[in-house]
Amino acid sequence: MPTTATEGDTTGKRVFESIAPTLAELVTEIRRSLDFYSTRAARAPVEKVIVFGGTARFPRFELFLSNELGLPVEIGNPLSRLLISDGVAEEMKSFAPMLPIAVGMGIREMFE
Repeated sequence: MPTTATEGDTTGKRVFESIAPTLAELVTEIRRSLDFYSTRAARAPVEKVIVFGGTARFPRFELFLSNELGLPVEIGNPLSRLLISDGVAEEMKSFAPMLPIAVGMGIREMFE
C-alpha cells in the first residue's frame, strides 16, 4: 500500500504503518462486498464508491481506496442537497461524511 506521508514525515509514516493492516482488511471487505453485488446485479455494474463515516475523513482516503479498488471513490456529503445557510454549511463540511443516518432520520418525516 502506498503511504500518504511526505518524505521525512516520520510521524505520518508511523501512523500509516500502524493503520495499514486495518486498511488492508477494510479494502478486502469492500472487495468482497463489490464481488457479492456483482454476482447479484450483473446488469448494474458498480461505477463508483461513495464512502461515509469517520474513516472517510482520513487525509486522501478516497485516493487510497480508489487506487486499491480501481474505481472512482468520493467522500459522501449528505448535506449537499439540503438548504443550509452558507456559514453553517461551511462549518459542517468537515464532519458531513459522518451524518448520513442523522440527516436521513431528520428528513424521514418529510416523506411520510
